[in-house]
Amino acid sequence: MSPRAQNEKQFGHWDELPGGGRRYRLDVPGKLVETHEKFPVDKGHQKVQDTTMTITKQTVADKIAAYLHHEITLAQLVDWSERAIMDGAACRA
Repeated sequence: MSPRAQNEKQFGHWDELPGGGRRYRLDVPGKLVETHEKFPVDKGHQKVQDTTMTITKQTVADKIAAYLHHEITLAQLVDWSERAIMDGAACRA
């Protein structure tokens, strides 16, 4: 069985990435405690520090500005926003 077929069977959910790659995910009920990014570089397991955050308009503006000033990549901006949504971050005006 190919690695791709094994990953599809094991994880069941994935996102297609530019360049033909995939981001696999395994949804486990409960709190996110660690991540493991393997592609394009295996970064190993990374513990999640604090998943509680409050997002304000200023927070979003700062993240977008960081992206526009090439301080973070688009992938980092997307990862930040996805984590905020998955963690159920509180939003304030």
